[in-house]
Amino acid sequence: MAILGDQFDRGEGGAPPEFTVDIDIDIGIGASAEQDPRVWAERAVDAIEETKAAVSALGDLALDVLRLVNVLEPLRAIDLPEVSSVLGKVAYVAESLPKTLQKAGIHVVDLAGLPYSAGLDVDVLNLADFEPSDNLAIDVVVEPMLVYTPRLAGYSEASQAMTIRPGRVTVKKAEGF
Repeated sequence: MAILGDQFDRGEGGAPPEFTVDIDIDIGIGASAEQDPRVWAERAVDAIEETKAAVSALGDLALDVLRLVNVLEPLRAIDLPEVSSVLGKVAYVAESLPKTLQKAGIHVVDLAGLPYSAGLDVDVLNLADFEPSDNLAIDVVVEPMLVYTPRLAGYSEASQAMTIRPGRVTVKKAEGF
């Protein structure tokens, strides 16, 4: 059975086959150029909200992993090969977590030792123990701050960073600040 294109190429007569091409121009986020701009804007807003929800969920998961690492830390005192093996795996996860999060635009900000100021996006667990005039420094980081820096689609420059999880810290009187 001959294909029409083959007949035409071999000079067996007939006109070349007609080809029709149906083009749907996609301008992003599932909206075509023929749609109302309001539909495109609604879909863009929905996509942004979905991205925020996914980043927030990833942040929650990261904090849960970091909490687990902290809970397992006292097991280092147990001198058993099985415990050492498990803690080695936990240490690997703890070390690779920031690199993995960074691929998604999430950065773990460790605030330990930094001077405290009221504008810092942290929850201070013991702030009531100090006077407003005291110079304070961050003492213990209970949970690090997680910051998300979205990449603008099609551009290499990053947009405005936003805190997705504030840090939880304790403070102490600062020495030398």
